[in-house]
Amino acid sequence: MTSPSGRWRRGLSSAVGALVALLALWLALVIHPEPLFAHELERGPVILYSREPFAADAGPMLEEALRRVKRSPFFDAKRRHAVFLCDSRWLFRALTLAPKSRGITSPFGNVFIAPGVPRHGARDLTYFVAHELTHALVQSRLGYFSQRKLAAFQREGYADYVAFADTPPSGPYLRYRRLVAHLLERRGLSAEQLLSKPLDRAWVERDLE
Repeated sequence: MTSPSGRWRRGLSSAVGALVALLALWLALVIHPEPLFAHELERGPVILYSREPFAADAGPMLEEALRRVKRSPFFDAKRRHAVFLCDSRWLFRALTLAPKSRGITSPFGNVFIAPGVPRHGARDLTYFVAHELTHALVQSRLGYFSQRKLAAFQREGYADYVAFADTPPSGPYLRYRRLVAHLLERRGLSAEQLLSKPLDRAWVERDLE
């Protein structure tokens, strides 16, 4: 006859095993979410995934986003990148653990775009795809932890600098973009020099004045 403590230990072991299995499944889907997305569209080294059939403007949108990120010296035509268009907020949260963001590049290099991103306007779907793809390019070159050590104005400002291309910039990273543009265009830094080490934002602000 099994003692109560033995049954408790077996029950605990089963619960822990189930939890580990669920975590392993979640991690597998975060790294390879493709089974959750029925449709794909490829342009160059970028594959766009969706759970719903693509709208007619999906191809031109992806081509424009690719045109913008090609401006970056971090672009590598041989390195493939995956962009996942999430059609529900719960799916976006489950795959990114980011409840409020509109776009996330995961530590594994996947780009996730939240639902509700506008198709038109300054910060439209093209912008968000290009912005997050730029993060993915930098992350691929520098490594996840190295790029996370950079100042926020370097990471986000450079992603905005590339993503807006020749369109008028706007949004919460506008100041960051101006600082990055100053360093690249007026100080003559290369993109590699800009992101080679953390920079002091206060110094750049003073230099911009």
